[in-house]
Amino acid sequence: MRNNADFSQLTRDEKARLLDFAPHASASKARQGSGRTRPTFPSINCSMRELRDVSREAIEALEAANDPPSLFIRSGRLVRIRIHEKGQHLIEEVGIDALRGMLARCADFYKSGASGRRVPIAPPELVLRDILTMSQLQVPPLVGLSEVPIVRPDGTIFSAGGYDWISGFYYAAPEGLTILCIPEHPTEQEVRDAVALINELLEDFPFADAASLATAWAACLTPILRPAIAGPSPLILIDAPAAGTGKTLLADCIARIATGRPGAMMTVPRDDDEMRKRLTAVLMAGTTVVILDNVEDRLGLPSLACAITAPTWRDRILGANTEIVIPAQVTWLATGNNIRLGGDLPRRCIWCRLDAKTARPWKRSGFKHEDLAGWVETNRARLVRAVLILAAAWFARGRPRPEIPIVGGFQNWAITIGGVLKTAGIGGFLENLDNLYEEADAEAAQWEAFLGGVRDRYGKEPWTVSELAARMKEENAKEENAQEGGRLVDLLPENLAESFEKPQSFKRRLGNALARKAEVRFGELRVVRAGEKQRAVLWAVRTDEESEKASDVSLVS
Repeated sequence: MRNNADFSQLTRDEKARLLDFAPHASASKARQGSGRTRPTFPSINCSMRELRDVSREAIEALEAANDPPSLFIRSGRLVRIRIHEKGQHLIEEVGIDALRGMLARCADFYKSGASGRRVPIAPPELVLRDILTMSQLQVPPLVGLSEVPIVRPDGTIFSAGGYDWISGFYYAAPEGLTILCIPEHPTEQEVRDAVALINELLEDFPFADAASLATAWAACLTPILRPAIAGPSPLILIDAPAAGTGKTLLADCIARIATGRPGAMMTVPRDDDEMRKRLTAVLMAGTTVVILDNVEDRLGLPSLACAITAPTWRDRILGANTEIVIPAQVTWLATGNNIRLGGDLPRRCIWCRLDAKTARPWKRSGFKHEDLAGWVETNRARLVRAVLILAAAWFARGRPRPEIPIVGGFQNWAITIGGVLKTAGIGGFLENLDNLYEEADAEAAQWEAFLGGVRDRYGKEPWTVSELAARMKEENAKEENAQEGGRLVDLLPENLAESFEKPQSFKRRLGNALARKAEVRFGELRVVRAGEKQRAVLWAVRTDEESEKASDVSLVS
């Protein structure tokens, strides 16, 4: 669209874009008169008529005007695409005020006045509320936004801009992004050139190993190939032993390729309820790349783990008793120094480790591109095309399946990304998962140490939560134990240690934690239910061998 143009000089389509609603071609026929043109809209009489009839005619006008689509249904709600003042496209729910403006631009509402004279009115609020409560509107469903050409599940590419009826995605084609035609069957030379360009982007980052480089490649591919992948995608961890290694820069470059803008960084709150609200906000807006930047505390909030794994996100609207269900078509990134994971998060992550092997990594020099973000911005069209060529090559060769570890819940993502990497000749994909589980899952190590301490004190004998808490309090009061480092409280997992000074809260959290960890193996130990005592659950720490013997005895008896 032209910049700073007078509104009267804009074309009909350009005016419609400014109004966030594109009139149907049939409504654009003009009447000639007194040197002015006026669109011909359907007339809707609101006098002495049933609400259902007025609403039906309003809906017909709305549906007729929705060509090309700019009004959609998402999670059972009417939504539209809005353009942020900085050019970012967002998904916005259509409320009463927005719907009133849309209807006013595609139909003439009136009441009958004296002597049968037609009195123009704004679309009545009762009609607006009635339409917003209806679930059977003939508008297309919206899965998500994309700011690059859409790769469909069958390998075809939608690059025309606007709504793609096959994938359900809306391609918000940015101005100035001109991507040359993508060959249906890329040649070996085209594949090599595409690989060389992505490697040029990544070559200055100090990857710890080939697996970390492959993960960085996966991070570049995922947001562009996301519409072609059924199901969720994992959280991509980008960490390093020290600040200044390039973690945030790498995440920012990935976001710039996918969106054309600097990455929108989001901090991780300590409160899970606050995290849930933030996730709902970014998913409702159709955000394509979510970056959790500079993670400091242990990362293990349940709402985040749920959002990463679930194909759809459920939540209640703040201040309302209504539930939303949103498609979670997101690429998840997290940056930090020696990121620690907890809860169910370790198995929902893949790992990119950077290590400059220097005390002051930020002082490094001699990079190929000193302003890498600027280089990405300048070469964005080429970088996007390189990814699309590699994807086209994988589809053209019959989508060969890669030999990769099983990644529970993310297999479709792993097969697609791993297949494209195999086509590109990039090795090491997902080969560092075991190291991730061992090094980043601090909670598992903490539980193993804690259960070992409990085992030392109780052996195979069972105990209640109250008995264990009382013993820990008794140990904590003895100075000699504190000096020797022999207190059980010192072995508590981090999330339980925070509440130790509040006895009632601590016992409740400890009991809930033991229930969640029941039968989970930590090294050779696991906590099991061992009966009841005065209506309280008895717990015991057992080895696998002891549990098997107990099971055999039970079967014999």
